[in-house]
Amino acid sequence: MLSKLIEAFEKDPTLQGRLNATKKHGKLLAAELKTLKELVTVLETFKEATDEFQAESETVGVVIPAYIDMLTKVSLTTTYTNGWILPNAACPLQNVTSHCKEFVAALKASLEKRLSYVLRNNFYVLGNKIIN
Repeated sequence: MLSKLIEAFEKDPTLQGRLNATKKHGKLLAAELKTLKELVTVLETFKEATDEFQAESETVGVVIPAYIDMLTKVSLTTTYTNGWILPNAACPLQNVTSHCKEFVAALKASLEKRLSYVLRNNFYVLGNKIIN
């Protein structure tokens, strides 16, 4: 829904001025629109996993691959054993986010806190092996 609103703003720059909400709260600034676009881009990275988990089939086998995929997508940097921290080339958000870096880091921390146990849980590991 937000992506459609952003598309509408891009197609018709005068649209904001015609909306009743902007008369009361004012128009979105260019920086706010850019932040909103980045937020939509970040949240779109979770769409594939969300769709997979809403499938009618068994999903236990996709938990580990989905977790690793989501973690890769929100890992803006990679820390090497020698201590170097470099940009993560596998992260699709690397060159997209400038205003939402803290949000992306918080998403990564939340994923690790809530889902890292699946890598140590026999149920999910075996489910992944059976499906793959």
